[in-house]
Amino acid sequence: MTLTSWTHTLLLATLPLLILQDKRFPIPDAAAQKEAEKLVRDVFKEDYAQKSAAARTALARKLLQQGLETKGDPTSCFVLFREARDLAVAAGDAAVALQAIAEIASRYEVDPVDMKGAALASMAKTARTAEEFTALAKAYLDLAGEAANADDPDSAEAAASAGGTEGKGPAPDLEARFKKQGVRRPQGAGRPGPEGEGGSCEESGRCGGPFGARSVLVHGQVGLGRGPAPPCQGG
Repeated sequence: MTLTSWTHTLLLATLPLLILQDKRFPIPDAAAQKEAEKLVRDVFKEDYAQKSAAARTALARKLLQQGLETKGDPTSCFVLFREARDLAVAAGDAAVALQAIAEIASRYEVDPVDMKGAALASMAKTARTAEEFTALAKAYLDLAGEAANADDPDSAEAAASAGGTEGKGPAPDLEARFKKQGVRRPQGAGRPGPEGEGGSCEESGRCGGPFGARSVLVHGQVGLGRGPAPPCQGG
């Protein structure tokens, strides 16, 4: 095979991937999201009225499935996944939250590492049970591997630190919670990011948070997706 033929073959092999990447949608604008969100909350009004963690997880799963079944409406699909993510985060269900983020990232132009980092940081603040700590630890360390594979060493280091790499325990507040729960900390137990992570723009990633300049909570919600975040003042 000549060099020209080999190059042609390589281009043909990578073309499907390039086409797939080009099919990702931009994040819908804030006005369109607001309109779609109003409809979603109206349809699932009774579900939203229930505030227990179990009810929120159930609704998150329901919205996630609805998003998977939605065709030809990128804005509604995005909002369904976004709401599923936010509800799962509020319920402390890392698995459902990360699944929702994976669906968002496969369809829309977002950074999944940043979005997952912001979601896990938010959940780390409210973790209480051994199961939640263990799930967070595993999710953080999985995220570190994902970031490393994406050639993002800063995010990989931040996630590994947050997850508590071998030889590092969790941050003092989580250590105290482990002891209070009588839990033997598993290797790689969760460590939240620096104080203020996951808060307003001034407190989170855009001002030097652990998941890079793009990780922010927009309008009080996790990660990206509710329109462009305001720039930080004085930094």
